[in-house]
Amino acid sequence: MPLELTRKSEWAPAPSSLSSHEPTSKTHAELLTVTDPSSGFTAAFTDFGAILVYIRIKDKSGKMVDVVYGQNDVQSYIDHPAYFGASVGRVANRIARGRFNLNGKEHQLAQNNGPNALHGGKFGYDKRFWSVAKFEIIDRPQSLKDVCHDDRVALLELHLISPDGYPGELQVNLKYYVSDSHVSYEFTAETKEETIVNLTNHSYFNLAGVDTDVKIDDNLIRLEAERYDVVDGDCLVTGEEISIENSGLKGVNVEPKAFSDLFSSFGDIDHNFFLSGKDPKTATTGDDFDTKSRLMGTGESMSLAATASHPSTGIRLRVHTNQPCIQLYTGNFLTSTMLSFGKNCTHHGAFCLETQVPPNSINRTDYARSSVLSPGQKYRNLTSFSFDLQ
Repeated sequence: MPLELTRKSEWAPAPSSLSSHEPTSKTHAELLTVTDPSSGFTAAFTDFGAILVYIRIKDKSGKMVDVVYGQNDVQSYIDHPAYFGASVGRVANRIARGRFNLNGKEHQLAQNNGPNALHGGKFGYDKRFWSVAKFEIIDRPQSLKDVCHDDRVALLELHLISPDGYPGELQVNLKYYVSDSHVSYEFTAETKEETIVNLTNHSYFNLAGVDTDVKIDDNLIRLEAERYDVVDGDCLVTGEEISIENSGLKGVNVEPKAFSDLFSSFGDIDHNFFLSGKDPKTATTGDDFDTKSRLMGTGESMSLAATASHPSTGIRLRVHTNQPCIQLYTGNFLTSTMLSFGKNCTHHGAFCLETQVPPNSINRTDYARSSVLSPGQKYRNLTSFSFDLQ
């Protein structure tokens, strides 16, 4: 049976609090939903923040399960600012002191996370209305052939051109692809002035279901990585990198580990992991942008980055990407005062797998050019979330 597309043009009112910085006349956010009638698999998105609102999939008992945190309206995303399902940018993760030097010019960004800038600053892309360009069924792109086996997929394409305090006006294009048990996203971006960029999706997963009180403790995780960035008390990378083998995370790159075991041996996780076979230190910073594919993921090739699952539901998630790194965040700052779909969140209630270039790269000698985008070049992040049952 063909995929079903539903578009609700007045899903939720736009918050009046955005009027001071959001250059749009939109009064309502849209909700765009893709459903596979054969399996019931459903994914929904909104043009506000280009947010992935929910993913629903049947577990091994046949019950429909919501597996990502989200909200019932736009105002709730503002009131509970945890980046649920959001498209974050212009630069994901933290920039030290919100400051960087590019071509001899010092730039100061808003410090919206303690002393640092986080996920694009106070008015990042998660708080912008994106323009919906296409919402239709298309032939599966060649770039998805290894992660999606359906011949036809749903395409949601969104555009954003927005001043945001960074140098240069960045033109961003985002394509969501949906088929049975599969969601992919593809960010591309171009600029007329040299700038920095690092775009990602910030979905929170719990494969036991987010509509329960179950924490992620029994979710299993495996990472295709060899080392990770050490962070300070503000979760900013220090510049030190540690082998997984020599840490409390030992074995997480060999076999799936329960989050409860990792919390016992390591503690809360909000760390960047360098993916195996994509070491950004081996990439050149020369003029030929194709040679930077390991740094900025310009090639079409994706590889497995992470696998998560839950024994009770049987749901498994595999993440493939063309990016060199992935951030694993275990919901350390989630509290009961925060809501998802009107229900109280909980500490360690969900985890994020954010594909990216190295955090704070513009301020790191080894990775200084990894987030730099020049005129005539195209940034690209292609990432896939694939679900099945075990």
